[in-house]
Amino acid sequence: MRLFQGARLSHAYFYSHKMNGDGSIYPFVVVPSNDGTNHTAQPHNLPALTSVAVIDHLQMPISNRFLQGYDENVPPGHGAVTECRRLVKIAIGCRAL
Repeated sequence: MRLFQGARLSHAYFYSHKMNGDGSIYPFVVVPSNDGTNHTAQPHNLPALTSVAVIDHLQMPISNRFLQGYDENVPPGHGAVTECRRLVKIAIGCRAL
């Protein structure tokens, strides 16, 4: 299991998201950023990452904001949005990559 540089995710998140598959039947729970804030609340106002489908529709600026919240570097170059989405999935413990 790859943990992110600053990630403070408990095993409960990883276990929950692993068991929830792609989140279509049992939605993912919100994983707080490294500073403990909720991405869906003020001042961030980002969408709740409740499923793989939600993550797969994130645009690059939103993906970047999630990665920054998890203290991760944003990958440069062509195809970076796909890589950002993959890294967001890993950051929240999603196994349906």
